[in-house]
Amino acid sequence: MARAFNVIKPVYIQHDDLPSELNIRDLPLIICEAVNNLVQGNTACAQKHDGVWSIWLKSVQARDYLLREAKVIRIHRNSIELFDEYPIIQTKFPSEKVMFKNLPFDVDDRDLLDYLYSQPDIQIKTINVIHARIRNQNRELTSYYSGDRFVYVRGGMKRALPPIADIGHYQCKITHTTQETACSRCRYTGHNSNDTAACDAYRDDNNNVHTIRSPQNPLCNFYPCNITINDINFSSSEQVYQWKFMKHIGRDDLADEILHTTSPAQAKEIASRIPRHMHGTWHTSKLDIMNEILDAKVSCCPEFKNALLQSAGTELVEAVRSDRFWSCGLTPRDASTTKSRYYPGKNHLGRMLEYIRDSLSAATDNITKHDHDNSIPVVHVPCVDSNPHSSQQDDNELNATEQSSTSSADLEHSPPASHAETLPPSDQNAPTAPSSSSSLPDATVVAPPPSSADTSAQPSSTTLPEKEPEPETLFHNEQQSKRTDTKSNCIAQKKKTLATRFIRERTFSDSNVSNYKSSEIPSTMMLWLKRKRSPAKEADPANTLKQQRTETGTS
Repeated sequence: MARAFNVIKPVYIQHDDLPSELNIRDLPLIICEAVNNLVQGNTACAQKHDGVWSIWLKSVQARDYLLREAKVIRIHRNSIELFDEYPIIQTKFPSEKVMFKNLPFDVDDRDLLDYLYSQPDIQIKTINVIHARIRNQNRELTSYYSGDRFVYVRGGMKRALPPIADIGHYQCKITHTTQETACSRCRYTGHNSNDTAACDAYRDDNNNVHTIRSPQNPLCNFYPCNITINDINFSSSEQVYQWKFMKHIGRDDLADEILHTTSPAQAKEIASRIPRHMHGTWHTSKLDIMNEILDAKVSCCPEFKNALLQSAGTELVEAVRSDRFWSCGLTPRDASTTKSRYYPGKNHLGRMLEYIRDSLSAATDNITKHDHDNSIPVVHVPCVDSNPHSSQQDDNELNATEQSSTSSADLEHSPPASHAETLPPSDQNAPTAPSSSSSLPDATVVAPPPSSADTSAQPSSTTLPEKEPEPETLFHNEQQSKRTDTKSNCIAQKKKTLATRFIRERTFSDSNVSNYKSSEIPSTMMLWLKRKRSPAKEADPANTLKQQRTETGTS
């Protein structure tokens, strides 16, 4: 097939010199029309290759005119320089293509750009988001869109984007070249995940991290256990969560289907049939619902409670790579060796479990402390010695202890001093034989006798020393006095306010006195109110005349 014109050397322009607001699909037509306005119909073709546009012309005269006379072309009020030779492109800022997949077609491109602008170290090369087209069997582009979108990032990606992200309330997949070479922990380029010395996100204390991934772990929502909520029995906490989800959005048919399933994975699959734009207000209430489910699981599943208490001192992390809300967004291996601030996910489930664990530990400590405070003190029982002198001394000390303990009771029933029977000095000094009542049975527990030094130091009277108040009692009394002072100050302030209002407005009456207590009303106002309530006495004419005569005689 013969060409319609002779092949001549083209002229060149750089793509970076063109206005950035132009669409890449419209550029060939725009360039051809701009050149055709100068050479009057001698333009043949415009092609792009590696950032350079080649403009093919139909005659040598047209090419010479562009290079010698025109030297530039005008596109949207911008002067674009023409080159005779192929320009050498300085690749100081290489660009990288970022592809977004599985994103609904009705999602606005501005949501995608807002997500990119929120990421650090990203400079977008093209303002417009490009929509991918479908190719036919000959690999030619058609006018139909595939739904995928992509943008070019100037200078490449210094930090890899996460493979899954939420854009416009939808979950999409992100792919670009840097993801293959970036570190899986910090997502920065220049090193891999095995180079722990160069990665700032690596941590050595991986023993302090408890990852949750396996369904055999009681802390996992897929762990099989019986949970009763609203008089309904469920086989796992995941089933409860998905059932409440369907009830929240009004899909009772799917809720009944989830209720009749026994597999938590099947319950999650049923709930995933609902697209995200139909979730409504579920994202604002699902945290409270999950907290309610975990509280019920504590009371219904002893294995769950024991696993929480055994994980004390560790950081609980749910390690699911595809979940960025409940999980940390990493695998169990990367989650245990990555600092928590570098997690791409929020790990809401792990934080909830840590809060419940701390509450259980605090309650257990309080119960243990209460039992320790209320425990019965240990009482020492004197041992029986084979020495008769020691046993006689123990009996004498025991009798002395009994007499001191019963002295207060004997004073009440003892006769007056004039009728009291006194023993002779010889009888008082004689040792008293132990009576039958002084013999100790086997089950009797007696405190140890005081030592000789303590006995000599003790006073002869039976008055017990005052017991010092405990610190808790002192603290309680102090708080009670503070509350009393605060209440008194409040009452005084109310009295002052009422008095000011009464002086200024005279609005204090029976209609508003019921709003206050009698202790809150000043005494002068109460006296005024009593006078106002009592009926006025009628004036007696005789008394009035007598009072007038008295005043006249005095004057």
